[in-house]
Amino acid sequence: MEYIKQDYGALSTADSTTETIETVPDNKPVMLSLKSAAQKFGLSYYMTRYLALSGAIAAVRAGSGKGRILINEQSLVAYLNGSRLTDEQEEQPRSVGGIRVLGR
Repeated sequence: MEYIKQDYGALSTADSTTETIETVPDNKPVMLSLKSAAQKFGLSYYMTRYLALSGAIAAVRAGSGKGRILINEQSLVAYLNGSRLTDEQEEQPRSVGGIRVLGR
């Protein structure tokens, strides 16, 4: 008998009998490298690295020592969706080193 996989974990045979198989949802996190996360979301490599190292988004080091940094994609999406400019932030005058910049 030849089995053909169908949606929802059901298997059907060539003679049209159906055997259902219980499936477990896939809850594995999607992890991205710094470079691929930056490219996928239009961020710079360094900004993505800063967010990971500052703890703003979930990230882990894979490997020993200075291993590769992997970023949780859902955490980055949640961070970007939660980032909003408020009216107060837009109206604040820009300053450099405590000196207010004029004419901009």
